[in-house]
Amino acid sequence: MFWITDIFLYILLPGIAIYALFRLLLMYKYKLNLRSEIRNLTIYLYLLGFTFIVWLTPAPDFGYLPINLVPFKTIMELFSNDLSFYIIASNLFGNIILTLPIGIFIVYKWKQIKFLNLLCIGLAVPIMIESIQYILYYIGYGSRSIDIDDVILNMTGILIGYYLSRWAFHLYQMKKNSKQPINSAMKGRG
Repeated sequence: MFWITDIFLYILLPGIAIYALFRLLLMYKYKLNLRSEIRNLTIYLYLLGFTFIVWLTPAPDFGYLPINLVPFKTIMELFSNDLSFYIIASNLFGNIILTLPIGIFIVYKWKQIKFLNLLCIGLAVPIMIESIQYILYYIGYGSRSIDIDDVILNMTGILIGYYLSRWAFHLYQMKKNSKQPINSAMKGRG
């Protein structure tokens, strides 16, 4: 659990300081908009934390690179072995939650995207993650395993994030539209 404090102390705090410095330098060129700044800072900090978790957090070194190309093998092994709920949940939900914000960012960027394009992004990001882990292992900087189940779970996280945020955006629009006629009707009576 100490890696969360490591992320905060060594990644997020310096990240906020660097963002604030650059933002101050660009303050006269780009007008400040609090909503935009919060969104940009959130994306920036997510990407910093994501990079730390996916590529820089040390993992057990087995002396070789564990590779699983059989879909659902690792997931089934989690349930068949006598592992704690924490290990199962952190593996399954951790991989999903890790990429869930990417789906949210997709909605922010494009509002609506064709399903095939969403699927391509949802597949490309986890493949990129695993590929960089593979490269890092071979240049001596990584000890992560390469697992098709991580690709499946990360892709699931992106899809869930996309559809949850589309649903939330839809509810927001419905609420906004339902209030609009009432307000305009009230103005007409006054």
